[in-house]
Amino acid sequence: MSSDWIETTLSLKKDQILREVEPEVDESRQIDPSKTSYEMCTENGEVVGFIKTWEESDGYAGYVHFDSAGNVIDWKVMRERRKVS
Repeated sequence: MSSDWIETTLSLKKDQILREVEPEVDESRQIDPSKTSYEMCTENGEVVGFIKTWEESDGYAGYVHFDSAGNVIDWKVMRERRKVS
């Protein structure tokens, strides 16, 4: 899922950015391209939260926003994601 779309639905502070987390390569499991993870960071690199996303082929998509301690802050689920221009 595009970080541009997530940023439009989150209330990021001006000094916060999303940084995509590359999945760990592990021969015992396959990477799922429908799921993406992001770290929510301040401009100086401090991680202040996490975003886990998913997007199914039928348009069902969403994300869960966690704080830095792993507590759920917010979540969004959509039947059909709209493209951000």
